[in-house]
Amino acid sequence: MVKTFEVPLLNLNDLGVANLANCESQANIDEVTKVQLEYPLVRPFADADAPAIASVHGWYGILRVKLAPRLDHVSVEYDASRLSEKDVEAVLHRFAIPVRRQFTV
Repeated sequence: MVKTFEVPLLNLNDLGVANLANCESQANIDEVTKVQLEYPLVRPFADADAPAIASVHGWYGILRVKLAPRLDHVSVEYDASRLSEKDVEAVLHRFAIPVRRQFTV
């Protein structure tokens, strides 16, 4: 014989749990501290480097990566509340973007 039980659905409001959409902290999630840095390249940018630029866009905290028209430097816009300047430089080197180092690792 199989016994079945009826379990009532819980209403989170009855438990005193605030809805995340109405939470005051929800507004702070969308706020970022945008900083833009420019890095000179140690060699001219090549077509083979293009996939690296695309890969950096997917890194947590990196908002935008833009190559200068003369292909001699790259600008990076990032969220300073999530990354430091050293972190940004490390990410660029991780993906083999030929930027001149500002920090020693």
